[in-house]
Amino acid sequence: MKERALYFIGGAVVGCICVSLLQPSPIQSESPSAINYDPSLDSQIVELIKENQSLNSKIQALESASPTAIRTQIDTQLPSQSLDYIDETPQISEPAVPSPKIQDEAVISAIANQTVLPASRHIATQLNLDNSSEEALQQLLQQKATQDYLAWNAGAGESHLTQEQIATKLNNNTQEYLHALHTILTPEQLDNYARIEQQQTEIKLEQKQLSLRQSLVGLDLDDFQQQEVARLSTALYSTNKVELGNMGSPYGMDNIEINKDVLSEIKSLFTEEQLKKLNM
Repeated sequence: MKERALYFIGGAVVGCICVSLLQPSPIQSESPSAINYDPSLDSQIVELIKENQSLNSKIQALESASPTAIRTQIDTQLPSQSLDYIDETPQISEPAVPSPKIQDEAVISAIANQTVLPASRHIATQLNLDNSSEEALQQLLQQKATQDYLAWNAGAGESHLTQEQIATKLNNNTQEYLHALHTILTPEQLDNYARIEQQQTEIKLEQKQLSLRQSLVGLDLDDFQQQEVARLSTALYSTNKVELGNMGSPYGMDNIEINKDVLSEIKSLFTEEQLKKLNM
């Protein structure tokens, strides 16, 4: 009886398992139309398959090719570049020394803009010159200023002109300038021009005396030194004959002369330390 009962129970269990296996699941029993189906997936799958096949063929070709062939293929695919080394480090070149001609042109240009132009305009205003006469005056003054500079430069250059030779050239430039002025100015305008030059000379004389007094500040002069310097400084500078054309020509003949004997006497009043401070 017990064995039959066990057989019965075992058969029931096996039967239940069979029934559960044979019964279709709810998902399988659903119709295909009930599943969300995307037709584009088929085309994407086909494309992926093609790409996979293409990659496999390339891999096989690379595996069978030599390293040289692979290098050649890569070079043809990359942009062509020069294999030569280019040093892009900024090169620091030494500053070029301008030639004497370029230096002369720079100085002459500075003279024209900074001295000739302001001086000619001031003179033209004082003399009530018209535009044509003012332009002619500026050209004559520029020519004189240029020749004066070249005369001084010749003394410092290869020509090595003496002070007397330089003075002769400067005097010739002044006379040529004065002769040319008679063609554009009246006698009255020439006299007024001379008064303008005289006033400018007096201003320069005052400036030199003021510069001398300022240079002595800080030297700790004693009472005797101060008295002697004040006495001698009045005779240190004197004015020469005022010539036309000095205004606007910084290298022309100076209307102010320094008394060398008085200068030597002033120097003798100072100690060595004071002379060093004065760069004498």
